[in-house]
Amino acid sequence: MQQAAVPNAIASRPSHVALDLVCDFDIYDPPGGRQDVHAAWAQLQKGPPIVWTPRNGGHWIATRAQDIVDMQMNWETFSHESINIPRNPTPSLPLECDPPMHTALRSIISPLFSPDTLRFAEAEARNLAISLTEGMRSRGGCNFKNEFALLVPITVFLKLVDLPLEGRTHLLELVERRTRSPSAEERNAAKRGLIAFMQAAIAERRANPGRDFISRILHARVNDRPLTPFEIENVLATVLSGGLDTVATMMSFAFAALARNPDLAKRLVADKSAIPRAVDEMIRRHGLANTSRLISRDVEIKGASLRKGESIVLPTALVGLDEALFRAPFEIDIDRSNATRHASFGNGIHRCPGANLGRMEIRVVMEEWLARIPVFRIDEDKPFVTASGVVSTLQELHLQWDV
Repeated sequence: MQQAAVPNAIASRPSHVALDLVCDFDIYDPPGGRQDVHAAWAQLQKGPPIVWTPRNGGHWIATRAQDIVDMQMNWETFSHESINIPRNPTPSLPLECDPPMHTALRSIISPLFSPDTLRFAEAEARNLAISLTEGMRSRGGCNFKNEFALLVPITVFLKLVDLPLEGRTHLLELVERRTRSPSAEERNAAKRGLIAFMQAAIAERRANPGRDFISRILHARVNDRPLTPFEIENVLATVLSGGLDTVATMMSFAFAALARNPDLAKRLVADKSAIPRAVDEMIRRHGLANTSRLISRDVEIKGASLRKGESIVLPTALVGLDEALFRAPFEIDIDRSNATRHASFGNGIHRCPGANLGRMEIRVVMEEWLARIPVFRIDEDKPFVTASGVVSTLQELHLQWDV
């Protein structure tokens, strides 16, 4: 089955797709997705374990936790060669490749997130969280997503790659288009924009390498050879955009949940040691990635006949929201013994190498915010809008508190 290049193109049902497995579901605009994107995706769990949608050229969607995790682990059958629908014109490395190439590229990226890096990043995140909170707590309100959540991960990361902070707004716009546009051409244009953003730094680091991320990738070797310019640009674009939008969005969902659960916020203020468990539970509850896999061989799973060349979407939110794995999955319960059994960072060889960095940033922000603004609420007069895509998001979060 060939995927259409046109966003939201409607495909005819192939003869091998059983009629009772057809579900009219648009991953970029699911019913109810603007009010509650997680509830919108969870509606799929009322149907078969694997469904087929005619939207966006036609593709499969896995809806149960164990199937999603199994497919994440099984790259031989469910390849990372294409993780977007419609398919990207050029691959995003190392996301869209399998071993042995993925193994080689991953060996370059994983050491970037060393303990020393995390210590540096934590100090930067903490200083910024303190400064931002102190600067706004006398105001009695803020747009948390734009004025806080987006600033912390991108500022920390730009310091890690030693790029100027002045480009933050432009960079965030590019990352937004790359992670949420249904147009493969627009996503590719955004990636080219990210590469252009780094060109001056690439040229400077070639001549004067340092210890920053860009220098280390530029001068790395894979399989006893230097990286090609194409590989360097794609790896850098992935590293640059990988943790920015997702961390900010997860942080925003976490604070929306705290605003709606004042007793939990009160507990975390009284017991700071419980904050890491709260972070894990928030990540479990608010899975974001909805990437796909390219099926590399014909396979029968749960009554579905998956054919070579087709794509299947693996929504990470549906792992954390599966009642077979979690009791009352929509509730925030920081005492869950299995909260870390989510798939929000992926599983297997493609598990996010920056997971510890993202978790740390959310923890630090929660610690410093609650120490200064322990009681807050959602501004009910401002729209609370979520959206779906390759990565789901909370578009704006307006918070209020008494001063």
